[in-house]
Amino acid sequence: MKKRNAVLPKIAAVMMSAAVMGSMPSVAAFAENGQIPSENTGTETVKSAVVYGTADLTYQQLYGNDRFDAITSATTKFLGRIANASGAIDKEKGTTAYAGVKNAYVAVDQTVYDSMTKKKEAGQESSYTASEAIAASMTVSEEQTAPSWYVHITENGSEGIQENQITDITDAKASITAPSAWGDYLVEIKESADSPNYLSYGKTAVPGTPAKKTIDFGNLIGAVFTTNDGAVYTLGYMENLWTATYEFSFRIAEDSPMVHMGSSTNWSQFADVPGKTITGLTYYTTDGVYHYDLTGSNLYVKKQLSAKVTGDSEVKVQSDGSLKVNMDASGLPEGFSLTSVGHSNGHGSNAIDASQYTYKDGVLTVTADGVRAAAATNRETGETSVEGIYTAVFSDAKGNYVNAEYSFTVSGKENAGTNSGQTTVPDQTPVVKKAAKITTAQSVYNKTYKQKAFTLGAKRTGNGKLIYQTSNAKVASVSASGVVTIKGAGTAKITIQSAETSSYQAAAKTVIVRVGNAKQTMKVKVTKKTYSAKKLKKKAAKFSLGVSKAAGKVTYKSSSKNVKVSSKGVVTVKKGTKKKKYTITIKAAGNSNYASGSRKVTITVKK
Repeated sequence: MKKRNAVLPKIAAVMMSAAVMGSMPSVAAFAENGQIPSENTGTETVKSAVVYGTADLTYQQLYGNDRFDAITSATTKFLGRIANASGAIDKEKGTTAYAGVKNAYVAVDQTVYDSMTKKKEAGQESSYTASEAIAASMTVSEEQTAPSWYVHITENGSEGIQENQITDITDAKASITAPSAWGDYLVEIKESADSPNYLSYGKTAVPGTPAKKTIDFGNLIGAVFTTNDGAVYTLGYMENLWTATYEFSFRIAEDSPMVHMGSSTNWSQFADVPGKTITGLTYYTTDGVYHYDLTGSNLYVKKQLSAKVTGDSEVKVQSDGSLKVNMDASGLPEGFSLTSVGHSNGHGSNAIDASQYTYKDGVLTVTADGVRAAAATNRETGETSVEGIYTAVFSDAKGNYVNAEYSFTVSGKENAGTNSGQTTVPDQTPVVKKAAKITTAQSVYNKTYKQKAFTLGAKRTGNGKLIYQTSNAKVASVSASGVVTIKGAGTAKITIQSAETSSYQAAAKTVIVRVGNAKQTMKVKVTKKTYSAKKLKKKAAKFSLGVSKAAGKVTYKSSSKNVKVSSKGVVTVKKGTKKKKYTITIKAAGNSNYASGSRKVTITVKK
């Protein structure tokens, strides 16, 4: 375990743009004391770049992106226990809607805070921007020094979490379970007995559990995990995190198992995780930043299966005491084989030895000895029975996919006849339709606004007609032939369905289309100018920047009071301006479909 400081390039950029005249503190100086000190340059006082404090934030504001939706339908009893969860209780329905967090550390740009103050003094609170609303609601810290982490709030909104001081834990181990009771994947962290043991293990007695937890539901704000390709995935209550902070879960599809205490609306951001390896986990608490290096745990996230095993849902023990179950696993990828068969009656469970069953030509056969060995005892009645639910598990020898499980019920024995000996039981084997499968080139498409239409190229095993639907036509539309047209920035689910036929089952696949903002379109006609100091002694110079095609509001800022720029982009170089290079920064705020952007114009005054 060690602590380290993190230099914050985004805040450093704000610091440089705040320079007016004279020398500015270095990035190293900023990292040391956490703020830009006020200083008198001889002409004016330079204010600190940011105002530190705490505020309530939505998850979108906390993490600085729009991939995280609000969490709904979580049990009400947990809202009070999770000190920093922000939500609303519906007593009639008995649910809590989690929308974000409380007490998050924030660093609000001084310009935003000043703008809010002016509007407040003028009684114009209704005209607050989203950033100004955060500034108005924040609790300003008495000591204006940077905490270990904070959310940077600019005039354009949240830039997400910035890390200042991090505690690194390198000796923890982790495991991943798929599937789990809480979602498609469950990750558990096990700390070394020699480490400080920061995590809360809830009610579970685990060796090494600390007497005083450092990361628990009383101080946890949020968390993110990273993968081997550098991607970052955000986590929140109660969908991914809960009171036992040593574990988290996530799911990758809307129809996946229900997560912990409520429903999931945030599954789409995890859709591209399968096939990657989780390499790190970072917790953000009111007491600091804790980063777990998990590179040594080999947390490969196995891919989910679109194909399923099909067959008999209910069978009876045959007259000779054996079991025969029709089970079609032909739709599974190459490399899958039957690895276990077990029985559970809700009170006990028993695995069947591999020597007592066979699987051939789509039929599972369990010997009479295997059936007897699988009998489970009811703890309440003391009766032992072979009836109950049996589960067959198919595993991928290559380890690329999660296990495929198929369950069937054994409900008694076949009836004996009353004529000469035992009658032959009629063949009641149902017609098993082949499993259909839909595949596409990708499960997640990352696009940007204004990109050309593209085709999903969906293929199927089967003969059912393919039907396409979009969840958000404002983001992406889809034609009857699977051509996707981008309409705006955001996220859309494209559902592809294959109808059931006489030979094949119905099938469905969901594809995620994420559309990011297009690059700023702003054009600047004049990007540099050169003047003679000799000529400027006689009169001022003036020119127009010629800004056009900008997306969003355009603002201008000069590096010196000797070079003025109007709100319309007209630049005036004052009479008597001395030899030096001056800069005009032009910013376009962007909009729902275009990112913000900036351009710099250089004005050089020579001898």
